[in-house]
Amino acid sequence: MKNTSRAAPPTGTTADLSKVKKQKPNSKTQNKLRMVKELLAAKRSKELDTVKQGGNSSSANSVHQKPLASSRPTVNARSQNGKTKSSPGLSKLQQKMQQKLKGARFRWINEALYTTTGDKAFEMVQNDPRIFEEYHQGFSAQVEKWPVNPVDVFIKQLQQRDRLVVADMGCGEAKLAATVGNQHTVHSFDLVAYNNLITPCNIADVPLADAAADMVIFCLALMGTDFIKFIREANRILRQGGELKIAEVVSRITDVAAFVSELETQGFKLKHKDTANKMFIMLDFIKIGPFSESSSKSSNPELLKPQLAKDLYRAERAVIFPGQGSQYIGMGKDLSERYVAARHVFEEVDDVLGIKLSETMFTGNPQELMLTKNAQPAIVAVSVAGLRVLEHGTGMRASDIYSFAMGHSVGEYSALIAANVISLADGIRLVRTRGEAMQDAVKERNYAMSACILRKSRMVDVIADVDRVQQELSRENSDNDEVVQVANINSSSQVVLSGTRHAVDRALASLQSKRLAMRAVNLPVSAPFHCSLMAPAKQTLASRIAELKPIRDPSVWTMPVISNVTAEPHTAAESVEALLAEQVDRPVLWLQSMQFLKNRHAISRWGAMGPGNVVGNLVGKEFAKDIVRRLSDADALDDFIAVLDRQTKRGF
Repeated sequence: MKNTSRAAPPTGTTADLSKVKKQKPNSKTQNKLRMVKELLAAKRSKELDTVKQGGNSSSANSVHQKPLASSRPTVNARSQNGKTKSSPGLSKLQQKMQQKLKGARFRWINEALYTTTGDKAFEMVQNDPRIFEEYHQGFSAQVEKWPVNPVDVFIKQLQQRDRLVVADMGCGEAKLAATVGNQHTVHSFDLVAYNNLITPCNIADVPLADAAADMVIFCLALMGTDFIKFIREANRILRQGGELKIAEVVSRITDVAAFVSELETQGFKLKHKDTANKMFIMLDFIKIGPFSESSSKSSNPELLKPQLAKDLYRAERAVIFPGQGSQYIGMGKDLSERYVAARHVFEEVDDVLGIKLSETMFTGNPQELMLTKNAQPAIVAVSVAGLRVLEHGTGMRASDIYSFAMGHSVGEYSALIAANVISLADGIRLVRTRGEAMQDAVKERNYAMSACILRKSRMVDVIADVDRVQQELSRENSDNDEVVQVANINSSSQVVLSGTRHAVDRALASLQSKRLAMRAVNLPVSAPFHCSLMAPAKQTLASRIAELKPIRDPSVWTMPVISNVTAEPHTAAESVEALLAEQVDRPVLWLQSMQFLKNRHAISRWGAMGPGNVVGNLVGKEFAKDIVRRLSDADALDDFIAVLDRQTKRGF
């Protein structure tokens, strides 16, 4: 994979090929060409041998004349331990190239199946049944890497039950039927008959009578964009009180409560939820009645994300972005000098603002950059520039690499841009308004923000003591203009206090006298963020958001973004607008947000994108065993692009 962003020509230029002398390919290129020719020749020879031996021909008719299980070419045969056998007659390098071709084919099939309707998927594999086998082999190779396969969990459960009639929907190779078929009556359905245990059909229309099954299982099988039709078919074939069991990859269901609520409109009630496994979630439902005709007839795209092949290695990675206080003169300059993709971001930001903010960032006055109206858009600009470099260098979108995005304070805007929730231009407009409003809210006040390092396990006591100090100040001051509040809960050992200087100093003195806080550090910011003093800024920002209407439809969002206010993913355009305004005078729940990703989604790898190392250090101290990659400069991005390139070459 080439990092094309470094050597890309200026926009609008073209090369004069007529003046370029033809050059002989170098020895490396000649070797590659020779190996490709040998691979193609070997493939042609193998096809001829198959035809001579009466094997499967390339015509559509002959594909349907034989069961798929008997038409598997030798090159795809699997050994008894499930590993793919090497192809005879091919060198190791040729075999490696062949695996790359298979991987690319699998990615294409996988994406097609997850992003189309069930009817179209059924039509696609009926027209070319080999598609299903190629998909199944690629998917099996991925699941083999998991510590536990959910189908084995279902098998163990069934082995402990009395005789049942089970419908295995999207059964793959029918492992359930092969394992517990003597104990239970198992009907195995999938798009193609991979073996003689399987009935090929559209999963939304299986050949079973109404109320014929005691249990319906979807094991990683809710694939289509209209998966709700599969759920309704499960309702039809289940008896009253029958069980619906679903296993799905964790990253697909971003809001479990909403997903469960949707199924409850289809005649089911949740019986049990198992989120113990970091790779998949298991949900057990009971049929309590028929689905309502007035309920949704189409799937909500927010409830079940497509599980693309690349997701299988990104499922434990999140990208995080810094907030104000991370700015410094020179930030982003190396990105601009090295990458065209970064320069385009800085140019767009300058155009949107109508000023040369990039010059202030690269070589300007530190006091000018520290102004909130400049610092906030500058931090977002550098963060997004780094992200664009990563995308350009890998040929992937951010959502292909990360499964969640999260930003600290103004960094939440960087996360929203990364997830395609808002555009870069609208994000910069909002951040500029936000910065100006926050700066104007306290022009004539003496204020402060201080980070407190806490003693172990004293968070609850610290918050209570700060509240007590605020109440004392309110009683002492009839004007009620002294303010101290917890603005950020950054980690289990750090909070940030925000407010007027006198009130913050008094709270710090109280915390230290009670040995709740060990030390405090004043932050380089120009306003007391995330406290009630920001109420005027909140109103200004809310008006600007209402004017711009910047939030895109959730159907085009590319990954979940964690809200600072709720410590959970944003779910709707309207709530994003409301929460962005509320965020201005509400505390940043950074610790709770990290814990949500860690505990609910098993995130263990973090990409700290943008200037400084603050958010990366917070994660690293909280989760010492996790991998935190600090992507704050061009060299770090180059290294990470190389890592992703190696990972892509090793897997699919």
